[in-house]
Amino acid sequence: GAVLVGDGKFCRQIQQILRFLLRNGRDACLGGPVPQQCCVLFIGAVGNGRLAGVIALPEQPAGLLGPLHGDARTDRRQEKRPAVPGRVRQIIGDPRKSRPVQRDKGPAFNGEIIGDPQAKVSSVAKIESGKSGNICFLANPKYEKYLYTSKASIVIINRCFKPDKPVEPTLILVDNAYEAVASLLDLLNALKRARRSGRSLLSKRAWSSRIGKGVYIGAFSCVGKKSVIGKGTQIYPQVYIGNDVVIGENVTLYQGVKIYDGCKVGNNCIIHANAVIGSDGFGFAPTADGSYKKIPQTGNVVIEDDVEIGANTVIDRATMGSTTVRKGVKLDNLIQVAHNVEIGENTVIAAQCGIAGSTKIGKGCQFGGQVGIIGHATIADGVQVGAQAGVQGSVRREKATLLGTPAIDYMEYMRAYALFRKAVQNK
Repeated sequence: GAVLVGDGKFCRQIQQILRFLLRNGRDACLGGPVPQQCCVLFIGAVGNGRLAGVIALPEQPAGLLGPLHGDARTDRRQEKRPAVPGRVRQIIGDPRKSRPVQRDKGPAFNGEIIGDPQAKVSSVAKIESGKSGNICFLANPKYEKYLYTSKASIVIINRCFKPDKPVEPTLILVDNAYEAVASLLDLLNALKRARRSGRSLLSKRAWSSRIGKGVYIGAFSCVGKKSVIGKGTQIYPQVYIGNDVVIGENVTLYQGVKIYDGCKVGNNCIIHANAVIGSDGFGFAPTADGSYKKIPQTGNVVIEDDVEIGANTVIDRATMGSTTVRKGVKLDNLIQVAHNVEIGENTVIAAQCGIAGSTKIGKGCQFGGQVGIIGHATIADGVQVGAQAGVQGSVRREKATLLGTPAIDYMEYMRAYALFRKAVQNK
């Protein structure tokens, strides 16, 4: 026989964990199946979600657990599963919650149906490749020709669109086809992706951190000291969260995301793989001997609610104060946001843009790919900047449209471009 050595609380915790593992088929996580007529005994304490040691004894210690034999394992599926002890649920997650989350019914488009109201679909496709059972959409007039040859079952189109020829698919007329399709795809994505909960045994968290309900922490992820993770947040494998970080509710951090000390992320944010939040800003002071002395970056990064950040995007921490990304901002992949930058609400920035330090960007701006913006500039609300433009100074006029390098007003650029072409043709 054998006995557990320790205080009463320790022994009770070990007994709870053993009962749960053995009755719910989780014995494989102990390094292999437990042989029949054996009893599993923990050696050491349970700390940081890891088992200090495990041993299988040939006989059952008296009074510790019920018999573990073939009949008990066979009948395990028929018996009612026991309640999961709170401490066990925190360590390994609740296996009963591995099913997809129940969702409400689909979004209401307030659309008008033209065609078969009983049409059924099972997938989404582009209109040029739609087949029976697909639902497609048409919002860009460039693709109108595919509407008349499409074999899709349903096509979502704008209410103002008037087809020139007979159309085979069932049509759903809506006020905004893009918005309707975005809602539809959001629903399909939510149904397809089951939200997880619990923490991998291969993850690590400081005991001083606070983890909300329903949080998932994947393997090899790390949560630092005094950090706070809001409820429902999904932290995929190999994510690093430093000390004193605050993560809001229902945030998704994909594989390889790095969030440095002291940074804050609001609710309902999505940060894609390998993005870096809070790295040092590019600050160096020249010295008399021609070398450079690093300027300490003592600030942080503040990301407000409903922000999405693409893969491999980097947002540097402020020298002092905060680098701020306001509510609703959408950043594409491979974007560099330098120290002390402020990006206004609902601004959209495409891939490979670079924003130099201390620049202030207004609300509702739109930047195409590879746009570069000089440091210490101020960009007014609603400004649009075309791809590969170089903004060399502040833009004070709201809703201005800029092109070229250095960036100038769109109409001026088009007149200048006409002269460029004419000069080339005259050679």
